[in-house]
Amino acid sequence: MKIFTVLVFVSTSALFAQGPPASGPMGPRPPRGPAATDEVKAYLNLEQPQVDQLVQLRKDERDEMKAVFEKIAENRKALREALQSTSPDASTLGNLMIDMQKLRKQIRETNENYHTKALAVLKEEQKTKLAELEAAAKLRPVIAQAHGLNLLLPPAQEALDELMVGGEGAGFGPMGMGMGMRRFGAVGRTRR
Repeated sequence: MKIFTVLVFVSTSALFAQGPPASGPMGPRPPRGPAATDEVKAYLNLEQPQVDQLVQLRKDERDEMKAVFEKIAENRKALREALQSTSPDASTLGNLMIDMQKLRKQIRETNENYHTKALAVLKEEQKTKLAELEAAAKLRPVIAQAHGLNLLLPPAQEALDELMVGGEGAGFGPMGMGMGMRRFGAVGRTRR
C-alpha cells in the first residue's frame, strides 16, 4: 500500500509540475510572468536599467528562436511517424536526424550570440562576480551526488512548496520552476 501511495504522489507531482497543456479543456496556457531577478540583481549589484536590458535580450532571443523550436517540433513528429511506419526509410530518417543536428547547432550559436550581448551589459566588477557564479555552477553535479548520498540535506520543504505554487522563481525557463524542480529532483522532465 505504501508503494502505491508513493507512486500516486510521484505521478501526480510530475503531472502538476508540467503545467496545463498548451491548449485543451483548460484553455490556452497563460502567458509567463516576469522572471525572478532579485537574487542575481543583488549578488551582481545590477542596476535596474541593466536588468531591463538583460530581460529584453532574453525576450529577443526567444522570439528569434521561436521558428527554430517549431521546426524541431515538426521534425520530432516526422521522425516519430517515420519510425512507427511499417517500413521506415533510412534516408528519410537520416535526413531528419541531420536537420535536427543543424537546428541544435543554430540554437547553440544564437544562444552564444545573446550570451555575448548579455555580458556586454555588465561592468567589469560585475563580470568578476559572475565568474564566481560560473565556478559555483560547475559544482551542480557534485552537489546532486552529495544529496544522493545524504551528505547534504535537501532544500527545505518551504522552498520546494514555493516553487510548486508559483512563488519566487516559478515559471519555466532558465530562472524558473522547470529548472528549479529538476535541480531539486522533483521531476525528470518539464514541458516548455
